[in-house]
Amino acid sequence: MSDIRYNRSRNLFIFTHEDETGLESEILIPAVVEVCTGCGGKGRHVHRGIDGNGITASEWGEWDHDDRSDYLSGAYDVPCEDCNGSNVERWPDTSKLSDADAKLYEDWLCDEAAWASEAAYERRMGC
Repeated sequence: MSDIRYNRSRNLFIFTHEDETGLESEILIPAVVEVCTGCGGKGRHVHRGIDGNGITASEWGEWDHDDRSDYLSGAYDVPCEDCNGSNVERWPDTSKLSDADAKLYEDWLCDEAAWASEAAYERRMGC
């Protein structure tokens, strides 16, 4: 089993990898800080339950003046769900890894994505 966690005090990610024999090793991955893509660096965004896919012209037309005014003034804003209001996100900087460690990490990411895809499929199918 492999896992990754962020260590704030050291500003790095700790990727724990277990090989096929059960031996665990830790790979330290420096963190890179980027402007949050979820809020564009503002720390807040409209509640995604309100406009998660955007507001169509017909939906906008159904709202009364007060609803539109509230929306535009930020009344429906919440702290960003991606950065928790910090304006930035931290990501593993794999460019600093050896080729072997980068491959272990990339393989794990692919495995995690495949598992998430399968789990989503099963939820849609009611499994």
